[in-house]
Amino acid sequence: MIAQLERAAGFAPDDTAETKHDKLEQGLRYSFSTIDHVAPLFATLLSLPFEGRYVALNLTPREQKERTILALNDLLGGLATQRPVLFILEDAHWIDPTTLELFTRTIDRLQRLPVLLIVTFRPEFEVPWGHYPHVTALALNRLGQSHVLAMIERLTDSKVLPADVRDEIIAKTDGVPLFVEELTKAVLGSGLLEEAADRYVLRGPLPPLAIPATLHDSLLARLDRLASVREIAQIGAVIGREFSYQLLDVVAPVHDKTLVEALDQLSKAELIFPRGTLPEATYIFKHALVQDAAYRSLLRSTRRQLHGRIAQAITKLMPQVVETQPELLAHHYAQAGLIDDAIAYGLRAGQRSAARSANEEAITHYTKALELLGTKSAGVERDRQELELLVALGVPTIAARGYMAAGVEGIYSRARELCDNVTDTPHLFTVLRGLWNSAFLRKPLLKAQELSAELVALADAQGDDTRRALAHRAHGCSLFFRGEFESGWESFRQAIDLWDVDKARAEIRVYGEDPSVLCRAYGSWLLWFLGYPDKSSVLISKALADAQRLSHFIYAMTLGLASALDVYRNEFPQALERADASSALSTDHGFPQWIAYAMISGGRARAALGRPDDGIAEMEQGWADWQALGAKLATTQTTVKLADACAKAGRIAAGLDWIKVAAKHARTFHERLLDAEIHRVHGELLLESATTGDAEACLRRSIEIARHQKAKSLELRTAMVLAQLWQCQGQRQAAYEPTRADIRLVQRGLRQPGSAECEGVAGML
Repeated sequence: MIAQLERAAGFAPDDTAETKHDKLEQGLRYSFSTIDHVAPLFATLLSLPFEGRYVALNLTPREQKERTILALNDLLGGLATQRPVLFILEDAHWIDPTTLELFTRTIDRLQRLPVLLIVTFRPEFEVPWGHYPHVTALALNRLGQSHVLAMIERLTDSKVLPADVRDEIIAKTDGVPLFVEELTKAVLGSGLLEEAADRYVLRGPLPPLAIPATLHDSLLARLDRLASVREIAQIGAVIGREFSYQLLDVVAPVHDKTLVEALDQLSKAELIFPRGTLPEATYIFKHALVQDAAYRSLLRSTRRQLHGRIAQAITKLMPQVVETQPELLAHHYAQAGLIDDAIAYGLRAGQRSAARSANEEAITHYTKALELLGTKSAGVERDRQELELLVALGVPTIAARGYMAAGVEGIYSRARELCDNVTDTPHLFTVLRGLWNSAFLRKPLLKAQELSAELVALADAQGDDTRRALAHRAHGCSLFFRGEFESGWESFRQAIDLWDVDKARAEIRVYGEDPSVLCRAYGSWLLWFLGYPDKSSVLISKALADAQRLSHFIYAMTLGLASALDVYRNEFPQALERADASSALSTDHGFPQWIAYAMISGGRARAALGRPDDGIAEMEQGWADWQALGAKLATTQTTVKLADACAKAGRIAAGLDWIKVAAKHARTFHERLLDAEIHRVHGELLLESATTGDAEACLRRSIEIARHQKAKSLELRTAMVLAQLWQCQGQRQAAYEPTRADIRLVQRGLRQPGSAECEGVAGML
């Protein structure tokens, strides 16, 4: 896409940055009525500095990638409004992940545009857009014999080949068009045939093995017959499928007229095709197999030398390539056996991709560098390099696959081991934080609490307020989900006070997270649990306002957490509204974890608002999707909500099954924040099944736990159920005594809006 944009804008090699900006803006005006909002995105994509020309973007990598993809689609849409567009994507089987994401989004939009997109690919390519009704697949099968004959006739200028030669070409090529073309040309140039008036005749008997048996052999035979220029083709093949005259001239043993003549000869043989004019011309091999044949015809030692010379030439003469394509240098240095240089440029390539939120590409670059590092001798320096690469690898892995991916734990566990060897490393905090994030979502919470306490101690020792805020965010979450509400709120409060968004913009850009937003969102849950609903409302409103200003990801996440709070508060219309908003935003921008989370809260709200079957089915699907992502955290929350919804819908057996799942997970995972709710819902289910004695024991236990956790709202909720039970049994005084304190909470406004049972019990008492 970058190359296409540069060609469309008409960039020339000697253009200044200012000239390129002018050309780019002229091209953008064909599609956009105003370009101020998109020009910085395209400039960044094309690696054009724009300080002083446009306002700085100040976007997270994820946001910048998302807006760039939207802008590229808008560019196409703008062109299509003026005239129909033909769009061709060749060799999609070699597509990179980010371009594939772009094309997948583009194809969805083509339903509404006058655009014909033609995509060519090999059969092994898994097409992600085949389900669209406006996509038609055409299988290009091997050529039939009649078409092979027609091809041969065109290549021989209608002169007839000897029958046995023709038949052998047909048999060996098996209908593969490139093989038909190459083998016919190989035979014509082999010296086996003599040209007559309207035909070719054999000079003598056709020797065995005279016609190459494979396409590779055929291409080698053609290269051998171009012996005088074969070396130029081989050097070009080492450079790549496409190579420039400028770089070839530096590396090749011949120059000027001799080099130009060699390239002309290869072009006439249709092994390479030229583009542009000298000295800015570039050349591309007719097919990747042609490049491969030329490359493999070299001795391994010669290849290594050439790769080294090419890498050094690029480093010295092509600073733009060094800046924009460090992965190219990493490849050449690796093939040259210069491992340290290859690792250094691999690291740069990964950092560049990660900065553009091309996360899968970044993962590939870092992984290749780690593989190269494995060939070096053990020692502290290698450990230091490995730690640097692992810390870098963690960021795009989390961004692309989430903290829940098993690979994240492996990355940070290995990095933690290396921190013990590299004692002066600055990365220990980052490594511990990565380990905590993985453990928090996937492991029993005791481990997360242990790691978060270690983070707090380290951040305090370093005296870094930004890190202290991040550490207290982690510690607060660990404590909260373990049911230690007051301690959890204290950690959240400290994180909010310590966080300075202006000083920590780099953290937000890298991790896509603002801990103050998360602490306010989770803190709003805590304040409601502790009995402060008004303060809870203020805090979640502040979290939503801040999140909306930061990024789509943070806002989608905060909407999901706000919806879950609304469910706790029985404010179901607002819960549904926020869940649907979170789901829509997450679907548009590709946040699968928050799509699943929104389904859980949205389903519970739908069930409460009169659609129990739809709501419960939605919750079950959301929970399945959440688990499929690798998460264990929030299982207790989800299954308690499912049990509660089943209880209200009269599905008692299903509700009891779900409450068993919730209780077991709470025990094994130590996710104790809803222990009181587990017993309350269990008690209500038992009441529906007429086992009153066991139900009363569950409700008493719920109140006991809530009081221990100082969770006044949960205590009140259970007290209302217990008071109703005793009221129905005629035990008015018994109902009054345990709820007296809770009724004071009702009078202070701590009841939930619309809570009919709360109003009813208050009136009775």
